[in-house]
Amino acid sequence: MSAKNTTDPPGLSAYPASTQDTIRSEAEVWRYGDVASALRSFEQTVEWARGLNQEQRKYHHAGYWYTNDNMSYAAVALVQRERKDDPGCDGHLCPAGADCHPRPTP
Repeated sequence: MSAKNTTDPPGLSAYPASTQDTIRSEAEVWRYGDVASALRSFEQTVEWARGLNQEQRKYHHAGYWYTNDNMSYAAVALVQRERKDDPGCDGHLCPAGADCHPRPTP
């Protein structure tokens, strides 16, 4: 992998500037500056979050905030915006096993 791909990998520019900053920060602190590695992890978390329902995303989003896992927090937040999650979702409790907010069909 070239130095350019390590510091400015393809695909990074597809994300908002604040998300890019979060990915770069993760790379600097935990990955010896390897932005490509941080981007791969971010994208894996995004794919994982897309498989969750709204209540699960909200739960993990809050958990990542409390544990200061900024990159996972940003990944779940990105999916919440993509899926147009209801921010008022915490106004009720879904019955166990129910999906009160099914994913929209494409």
